[in-house]
Formats: sequence, C-alpha cells, structure tokens
Amino acid sequence: TANAFLVSEIMTDFVLCMDELSVALSYAMGMGTDGGAAALATAAPARAATQNRGTQSPQGSPARSPGKKSKKQRKREAAEAKRREEEAKKAAEEDDDDFDVFGDDDDEDESSAAEAKAAAQRRADAAKAKKKQKPAERSQCVFEVKPVDTETDLDALAATIRAIEINGLSWGEAYDKIPVAYGIEKLIISCVIVDELVGVDDITDPIEALEDFVQSVDLATMNRI
Repeated sequence: TANAFLVSEIMTDFVLCMDELSVALSYAMGMGTDGGAAALATAAPARAATQNRGTQSPQGSPARSPGKKSKKQRKREAAEAKRREEEAKKAAEEDDDDFDVFGDDDDEDESSAAEAKAAAQRRADAAKAKKKQKPAERSQCVFEVKPVDTETDLDALAATIRAIEINGLSWGEAYDKIPVAYGIEKLIISCVIVDELVGVDDITDPIEALEDFVQSVDLATMNRI
C-alpha cells in the first residue's frame, strides 16, 4: 500500500511539473528570450521541490527499497550467524575429544595381559599341586613259573616273559632257576609295578597264555617299595 501511494505521488508531481513547464514555455514564447529564461528559472525550483517530494515516504522519512535490510538488522543477523558457527565448531571439538583412536587396542592389551596372568597362575598352581602330590606307590613282585616239561628252555622262556610290555611294569634284569623234582626246574622272575596302573592278573594272564611252554604261574612274594 505504501509503495502504491508513493508511485501515485510521483506520477502526480510529474504531471504538475509538465504543466508548469508548458506554461513557462508558452509565456516565454510570448515575451521573448529574456522572459523565457525567467520563466524557466521560476519553474526550476518547482521541479526540484517535486523531485524532493518523490524521494520521501508518506511520513516524510527517506524512502527505502522494500528488499533492503537496515544496518541494525544486518548486524543482528551477522552476530547470530557467528554464534551458530562457534557452537558448531565447539560441538565438533567435543566429538573429537570423545573419539579414542587407541581405545580398542588398550582393551585388547588389557585382555591379553589378564589372560597371560591367569595362565601363569594356573601353571603355578599345577606346580604346587605336583609337589604336594604323593609319589606313585610301587610294589616288587616275584613270580614262580613252572614249565610243561624238562625239555623247556627256561632261558628262552625268561626272555619271552620279559618281552611282555605293560604301562607301569618294569622287569628285573636277573632271574633264577630252581629245581622242583624229577629233573624239572622252575623259573623265578621278578618285576616292579605301579600299583595304580598294573595288577597281578595283568602279568600272570599273558604268561599263562604261553601254553606250549608254561604249566603254571604263581605269585611268590609281593612287597611295597
């Protein structure tokens, strides 16, 4: 509405100015050159006043383009933009501070150290338990082996018996031959066993399995070592 009013005023002043110029020119033509100059001089102030009125707003203040912002408003907007920029920069710096590039590596190092410590503790506990553990109980056994007849080679039979291998069984190096009757001798052979691993039957069964050479097997003595 203000702009329309302003345009209307300018057009009105322009029409009035043209009317004044027309009157002045007519007067000059009737009165000669000097009179025309005076008429033009008289019309000039009126034309200037008309132009001045066209550059003022209806309230008398200088006219301002509708899209142009005031200096105060521009300063306020600039300050607001600067404040937002500073807040965004501060938020970005806080995000950088929260981000830990080596955080995962630290966690992995701590986990590896904890696992190594636990493994060392387990080994130490196992060593202590081994020291406290009682040694395996062992026994010395002496067996009497009777051959099937007088023709049986007791030396070869002793070698065959000592070839029997069982976990926890150790045969003695020496053996003996003792006469029984009618020219028959029996074989005396010894061994050491781990009580938890080997039983007497574990030894006598494979010896009795030599049926072509062995008549019987008896446990003569058994002593705890």
